[in-house]
Amino acid sequence: EGGADAVKFQMHLPEEESSKYEKFRVKFSSQDNTRYDYWKRTSFNFKEWKELIKYCKKKKIIFLCSPFSILAEKYLKKLSIPAWKIASGEFNNKLLIKNISLISNKPMILSTGLSDHNEIKSIVKYLKKLKVKFALLQCTSEYPTDISKVGHTMIEKFKNQFKVPIGLSDHSGNLNSVIAGIVMGAAVIEVHVVLDK
Repeated sequence: EGGADAVKFQMHLPEEESSKYEKFRVKFSSQDNTRYDYWKRTSFNFKEWKELIKYCKKKKIIFLCSPFSILAEKYLKKLSIPAWKIASGEFNNKLLIKNISLISNKPMILSTGLSDHNEIKSIVKYLKKLKVKFALLQCTSEYPTDISKVGHTMIEKFKNQFKVPIGLSDHSGNLNSVIAGIVMGAAVIEVHVVLDK
């Protein structure tokens, strides 16, 4: 209803990412004792993923999803996603990126939120060596992000330096930030929204 072209999910598989012995890094859940319990409670099974894709097709919206494990990559490959979304926390995960490039020729969209400039240069070089089609999203991993810290000026800098499509992953909750991204020439806009606080 908001006019989005795509919706992006995250595929978390508890057994692949966590252990019942792992403590929460940040205690954010009153319902779960461990991160493993949290992933178990909030993760979808394969049948549910298929239902989500079916619903997206019905609504004529593109289904995208970020994998957080090698097994998640394999599941997403089976689900025939049109592109790969690499989350900020996985930006430097060369194993994940390489495995995707080996199993799929679909493009990647990578968020840069937790990486410094040298890491971004290194991954761009790595992606070009793998001959992967990709876009980078300027991203600041603060929730919410003050509009002054979104980094709109990086869009043009990245375009000039890397010669690939550059977009914006916005966590500000401010429509003006998105408009600024478009004005600055963002090829992709990712907006994080909260429906209920």
